[in-house]
Amino acid sequence: MTPSKTIAVNGFTKNYWIAFPIILTIYLSFRTKNYYWDGIGFAQIIEDATGFDGSLLHPNHLFYNFAGFIAYKIALIFDDSIRAVDVLQILNCFFAVLCAMVFFEILKTVTRNFALSFVSTMIFAFSATWWKFATDANAYIPSVLFLLISFNLLLPDKKNRPLLVALTHSFAMFFHQLALFFFPVVIVALWFQTASLESKTRVSVIIKYALTAFSLTFGTFCIVFYALTGSVDAKAFFRWLMWYSPENGFTFDFVKNLFLTLRGHLRLFFDGRLTFFQLDFIGVAASIIFVIATTALLIQIGRNTNPLKNFAQNFVNGKFWRQPIIATCAVWCLSYIAFLFFFIPANTFYRLFYVPALIIIIAVSVAKTETPQTSIRKWRLGLFCAAMFCANFLFFIRPFSQVMDDTPLALTLKMRSVWNDKTVVIYDERNSDNQLVRYFNPETRWILLESTRDLKLAATNKQDVWLETTAIEKLNAAPETSEWLKQNQSQESRVELVNKAYNLKFVRIAAK
Repeated sequence: MTPSKTIAVNGFTKNYWIAFPIILTIYLSFRTKNYYWDGIGFAQIIEDATGFDGSLLHPNHLFYNFAGFIAYKIALIFDDSIRAVDVLQILNCFFAVLCAMVFFEILKTVTRNFALSFVSTMIFAFSATWWKFATDANAYIPSVLFLLISFNLLLPDKKNRPLLVALTHSFAMFFHQLALFFFPVVIVALWFQTASLESKTRVSVIIKYALTAFSLTFGTFCIVFYALTGSVDAKAFFRWLMWYSPENGFTFDFVKNLFLTLRGHLRLFFDGRLTFFQLDFIGVAASIIFVIATTALLIQIGRNTNPLKNFAQNFVNGKFWRQPIIATCAVWCLSYIAFLFFFIPANTFYRLFYVPALIIIIAVSVAKTETPQTSIRKWRLGLFCAAMFCANFLFFIRPFSQVMDDTPLALTLKMRSVWNDKTVVIYDERNSDNQLVRYFNPETRWILLESTRDLKLAATNKQDVWLETTAIEKLNAAPETSEWLKQNQSQESRVELVNKAYNLKFVRIAAK
């Protein structure tokens, strides 16, 4: 009897599904307050939208705000005070659990080992960056969900379904454009999946997928662009389609990019700071588990290093990489790593698009060397998972689920007691910090700085006028406006958060 069959008859296998509601409960209980900057922007757009208008459509994540708007409007029926960012976070918690469920099914198929699949799924669910973004507002989680659904359809032993894969992959791209780099994965997977067919038929299946996926995605983007602009200008269309934030982009510093790439892979699984540790009952309990799991893991490795050597040998074995599932996952990883090596390599969260492939490769390597006599390997993996969970919880997830001192959010909440519905905040440029302050002070009115004349007019209209950092810096840049600011600002009403990480200031204009 194989190990997987032995495991299949025990009680744990019958009740494993309980783990997924537990994951959901953990996600919901520790939703991040270290908000992803785009998430706040999405929430603001959704709340500002008067209906299904063009403001909800963005080429980088075409369907995300649209779907979020629908979810937000439904949520308002049950709670008219709920904020869009909360809806988006809760939605992602559910999407992330669905990802874990699909991932578990994939692992069971490719490893034929229930316990190994379960532990590997927990590593996926509680890896640092995934866990954080599973509890945040962002388009990555639903996009990865559709990639996992696509990959599940592409497993070698399953019937080829090019049209269905084209549909699911297209939806992944509609939620985020980075899903585009899954295209070579589908091509390779379909080639392996149709291995028993004639070459012409195999090529035909691939072409059927490619044409369908292209027609669905490109056609939809064309329709949306025309609906938004009324233009058929090809150059304008491609500028819109390939838009990215101007302060970011491609970088070709090889040494720096290599460092950021290596650091990004570490941060996929572990992140946080030791200084974030909180000395209370939960902190102490999690610390004890962390120490026990880490110590047990090190003792197990120290007693017998052969399992680790055998595991590592797989990665220098050409036969291992020629397995269809491993070759496909390797293409999956390389497709993204090659692009992200040059495109904003510091953004670890972009690597969420291929973290499932990394874990599948590791799990298959463990399964390949697994026997009833060496089943200790998966339990070592379990100890690693427990240590990783506790470390991320203690130093990353739990601290960020609370409002931390000396952060933009802390200052934002402080301003609630200072500002009211007569407050006008003048700013010059949008950035992540001032948009966070704006979002959590919805009663205020924010306007762009045009001239000191506008400031004088606002101040004389019995409005409570404040200047934000970007407006202050713009006024200070010119002698004339700098002098005006000195004469009109109220030194008693000045709030700021200035350190190495933040530069956030608000100063009140004295009423005349």
